[in-house]
Amino acid sequence: MNKIFKSKFNTRIGAWVAVSELARGFTKNSRALHATAIVLTAFSLGGGQVLAQAQNNNFEIAGGVVEAGATNSLAFGKDAKVKTGELNFAIGKKASIEGTDPSGKLKTRWSLAFGWSAKVTGGGKNNIAIGQESLINTSGNDNFAFGWGAKVEDLDASKQKYSTGSFALGSYASAKGDKVFALGHNSKAVGNNSIAIGNSSVQGNNSVAIFGSVNGVDNSVAIGGHVRYDPKSPLNNNSTAVGYGANTFGWSSNALGYQSISFREGSAQGYRNYSFGKFSSSIGAHNITVDTGSSAIGFMNKALVNRSVAIGASNFAGRAEFLGQSDVEAGYYDPNWHSAKSTKKFNWLNAITSDYKKLYGEVYSDKKNWLESTLYIWMGGVNREGKVSFIENNKYIKKGLTDNHEVTIGEGDAQKTLTLKLTKAYTDALQEQFYAMHQTSVGSQNVATGHKSSAIGFGNVAIGNYSAAVGYGTMALASNSLAYGNKTIVEGKNSSAFGQQIYVAPQNSMAAGSRNLILEGGENTFVLGSDIETNLANSVFLGANSKSEGYGKPEDAPKDYQWAGVVKEETDPATPSADGARQATKTLGVVSVGSAGNERQIQHVAAGRINKDSTDA
Repeated sequence: MNKIFKSKFNTRIGAWVAVSELARGFTKNSRALHATAIVLTAFSLGGGQVLAQAQNNNFEIAGGVVEAGATNSLAFGKDAKVKTGELNFAIGKKASIEGTDPSGKLKTRWSLAFGWSAKVTGGGKNNIAIGQESLINTSGNDNFAFGWGAKVEDLDASKQKYSTGSFALGSYASAKGDKVFALGHNSKAVGNNSIAIGNSSVQGNNSVAIFGSVNGVDNSVAIGGHVRYDPKSPLNNNSTAVGYGANTFGWSSNALGYQSISFREGSAQGYRNYSFGKFSSSIGAHNITVDTGSSAIGFMNKALVNRSVAIGASNFAGRAEFLGQSDVEAGYYDPNWHSAKSTKKFNWLNAITSDYKKLYGEVYSDKKNWLESTLYIWMGGVNREGKVSFIENNKYIKKGLTDNHEVTIGEGDAQKTLTLKLTKAYTDALQEQFYAMHQTSVGSQNVATGHKSSAIGFGNVAIGNYSAAVGYGTMALASNSLAYGNKTIVEGKNSSAFGQQIYVAPQNSMAAGSRNLILEGGENTFVLGSDIETNLANSVFLGANSKSEGYGKPEDAPKDYQWAGVVKEETDPATPSADGARQATKTLGVVSVGSAGNERQIQHVAAGRINKDSTDA
């Protein structure tokens, strides 16, 4: 029989080696070993046979076994086995190469298992497992597992989803899928074309996790954070979580920054930003958005309803019921109060926790109901130190929405203290605003709760629907109200205030200037100037310090009262009535351009249409 190899004793290393039968003998003058085939060095392990050549050009060394079904293979080490295939190498105690593909037609071949209990199986080729208990179990090809317990396995062999060209590098690293890469201790990559680096895990196709996790989501990236599957979202792909504790749930969501959280096509970027609404964005630090299309940008802003906007610092854009009432004064958000008082029993906090508490509990199970406490903090108006947060410096509502809010208007002897009816404004808002949305709050410590309301500047409040509060410390509390300037307050519907320290209580009225007051009873009144106070309806006041004692009967009226617009009855001179023989013109109010001792001329006035029936001046 023509043998390929022969045994010779190598005097330089003191061991028997297998060499080509054409090689020269080893002598003292030999400088090198010239081998034309395989050179194997075997060290005796306690004596006995160290090298045995089996049939089919197989080699069994130090207790290794190559079974009859294998060819051109090597088993090296106690209980090392090659059970099938060709050109396989099992090196190490209990190392093994075995198995076929699911069809039973393809045998594991051209592979290497190196290390204690290293194993290659599954019927693939060109697979290498190096390390104690390393494993390659796939019908795919060209895979590599390196490290204690490192594994490359098929994604789903029953559906012919084999692993090909995948790598698991590191102790207990695991790769499942086509062209998957897992690097680092306990790294896990499951899915095609995915990468897990560090103590990371990926479950999804075309995804990457670096010291983070991607859970059941395709086309996503997690770096230091977690991309998670949302059972309520119809799709769960294309998300990004970057930063320690960053989390995303659902389709195309992005969380970038420390403990930022984003749901369903939302975006949270910065430090502890939360984006719960679809297409919502929270950017900066400690911002929260809840409903579809809402945006909170800056520091500690809250945009809580559909298409609401809060930009700046400590701004609030949401429905009135989110503010609370007595609970604001107490310093916490009380969901039971909202559930009982809300027209539709809308309970935002419970809705959020019922949907997502389980998911959050999984993430923050060690932080004492992290989700609930966080939402109480940012929704309820208290920060982590127990102080009032977004309304802390708002002088009008920081004690709660009650009737005990006192506001000072004016200066010196003219200073007045008013009590605002915030409970009424709040109650009206609850009844009108269940579906309120599109709020805008821009600046610092502003609150906008009315439908399509705006609060812009510092410490402004817009509670009424279609209301606007712009400036510093302004309040627009009723529907279609406008407060603009410095500490202007409007309680009446369809009323406006422009300037500084102005108060308008009735509806359909307007005041512009400084330190003006239109009190209850002054509906449909217009004030322009400063230091004007009135409760007259249907009147006009022009100029600083203008006053009026109300409508007065003319002293020189003819006794037959034949002048149009003249009142006959003296018992009620403020309420004109009809002459017995003819209808007198009913006077609506007064026009004042000054006060007693401070009269003004009205100049450049055209002549009136004077006759006995006219009412012109």
